[in-house]
Amino acid sequence: MKTDSSDAVALLYDELPKEAKVEIVTEGGWGVESSQPAAPSTTPQRAAKASAPPAELPESLKKSYAVLTTLDRLLAQEPNAEDERAFVRESLAAIDAWRMRSSIDPGSGFSAQ
Repeated sequence: MKTDSSDAVALLYDELPKEAKVEIVTEGGWGVESSQPAAPSTTPQRAAKASAPPAELPESLKKSYAVLTTLDRLLAQEPNAEDERAFVRESLAAIDAWRMRSSIDPGSGFSAQ
């Protein structure tokens, strides 16, 4: 199926064969990326708020965090346990990220949910 549209194509399920090869060919027209560095993603106001102490863990996470911390310490002593330790450390990092996000007041216009 060929199209004359420069910005859209419609693939109608009922008109396609059971097996189909779809190929999208473009001919230029792509924008050029700027060589300028991206603007910082945090405003000075938000950066100042980010230095707040991490939020307290809720009861539902305290035991899991303690178990993961102990497991990380034990896995550090085990040979060939790098993959398992990486998984545990990612889990701990996710909890720590939640604690940091929970301690930041994003200001008006943002939902806490």
